[in-house]
Amino acid sequence: MTIAKLYVTLPLQFSAEMLIFGILHLTSINILFLQMSVQTPTIVEAMSQKPTSRILTIDDELLVRRSFRFFLEDLGYQVFEADSGITGLELTTTIRPDLILLDLKMPDIDGLRTLSQLRKDHNEIPVIVISGTGDIHDVVEALRRGACDYLTKPIINLQVLEHAVSKSLERARLLKENRTYQESLETEVKKRTLALEDACRQLAASKQTLEALFQATPLAIVLLDCHLNVTLWNRGAERLFGWLATEVEGATCPLFKDLDEKTLKTIISPGLSSHEQVLENRDQDRLTLRISTAGLDDGPDDDRAIVLLFENITEKKRLQNEADRASRLASLGQLAAGVAHEINNPNGLILLNMPTLRDFIADALDQLNEIQPETRIGGLSLMRAREIAPQLTDEMEDAARRIRQIVEDLKDFASRDSRDTIINFDLNNSVEKALRLANNTIRKATDSFHCDLADSLPQVHGNPQRIEQVIVNLLINACEALEERSASLQLKTCINPAKKMVELQVMDQGSGIKPADMKHITDPFFTTRRETGGTGLGLSVSARIVREHGGRLDFDSKLGQGTCATLGLPIIAEEK
Repeated sequence: MTIAKLYVTLPLQFSAEMLIFGILHLTSINILFLQMSVQTPTIVEAMSQKPTSRILTIDDELLVRRSFRFFLEDLGYQVFEADSGITGLELTTTIRPDLILLDLKMPDIDGLRTLSQLRKDHNEIPVIVISGTGDIHDVVEALRRGACDYLTKPIINLQVLEHAVSKSLERARLLKENRTYQESLETEVKKRTLALEDACRQLAASKQTLEALFQATPLAIVLLDCHLNVTLWNRGAERLFGWLATEVEGATCPLFKDLDEKTLKTIISPGLSSHEQVLENRDQDRLTLRISTAGLDDGPDDDRAIVLLFENITEKKRLQNEADRASRLASLGQLAAGVAHEINNPNGLILLNMPTLRDFIADALDQLNEIQPETRIGGLSLMRAREIAPQLTDEMEDAARRIRQIVEDLKDFASRDSRDTIINFDLNNSVEKALRLANNTIRKATDSFHCDLADSLPQVHGNPQRIEQVIVNLLINACEALEERSASLQLKTCINPAKKMVELQVMDQGSGIKPADMKHITDPFFTTRRETGGTGLGLSVSARIVREHGGRLDFDSKLGQGTCATLGLPIIAEEK
């Protein structure tokens, strides 16, 4: 831009003051462009890259407005002009400029009144006051009314104007961002406040719900502090134990007064656990309880608490014992015929051999002194008698052993006290005893029975008689599932290293189990053979016995193809 360019736009008549002022401004502009022409191109490029901001110049002097406009447009700004305060206010409402350059001395309304109105209607727009009065009172009053900067005319170095404009726009931008952030923050605070209030309401409602559940649950719930003093005692505890909450809260828990230290330590051990314990209530009635313990140990030692949940299983244990007895009687009833047959067979063999042996002995005694090669004893030659005598003796001895073993097995199976015997035992031995008990049932059910016992099984820990009961139940169930004698029945034992268990599998080619019945087969009194005398207790009792031994009892069945029952018992850990 040149001086000639500027003069083309000037009016034909100027006052002397305006002419002098214009010359000064033109001089400063040319100086600025001269400075820019000798600077590196990066400065011009930087100015051209400035974001476009709208600037409104309110001044009654056309020369001043145009000089500002040309200068600022070359810096990349979009410039609008107003020749009076009224026009400036109207344009401000229309174009919403980013910055206003305001002259103080104007004919209609002066700059200070215009500034006051701008601050009233458009407080967010920064205003730079530019005036040639040089009166310090005008400066103070302009700043008091909200001007962001004050420049005096004439502006010899327009870089001062550029600096003031960029500084005011940057300040306005920061203020706008701050307002936006503050509004966003206020909105977020309101949102969080509402969420917190809602959470508090939900917490209060949850507290009321938990309080209602705490008092309404049939379980007895007791909260103890680190000194075993009662801090909470619900109505379930009042009903179960007989003490009122007002009598026990704040005092030592009355349930543990007669317990030894080891038992007490087991009950209140940290972490989550569940076990059975016999305790006395206020009336000294003995109750079998399942106690679930949860230690609240997140805080310091003095703040730790213990939550105890008591379930009265006295009646359940009684029914469980009756079910055990009923299951044992049912099993014994099924085995009675087979046991009688097993007893009669060796006895019959003894009775069959005894006359021959008696004749042989009688003849031997009569002819003992006159034995000849052709002599016959018991209708047999001496040579033949000598061959048969050992065989007859062995058969009678073996039969006697079988009678004794079967009777002993039956006694062990039916013994009420056998469950108290906890020892380390070989699962294969229990399998052999169970097979002797179920042998007749197996022979009547199938012509294809295979037994494969693994060698050198690790020992397991528990009650061998109760495990025998489980094996017998599995075998009998498998036999009853076989629909024809050609269907096979297999039993095998093995080691499962991955699960650290000794496993027994009973596999049959029977009718299988319906998918809908699979999840109920270990439920008490559930049976698919009720019309043939099934009680629904065998597998229920078996599953409980296995659980008590820390093992597992799994079933895999396909309808019409057969069932595989897997009994797993944990291997005894080797002592280091």
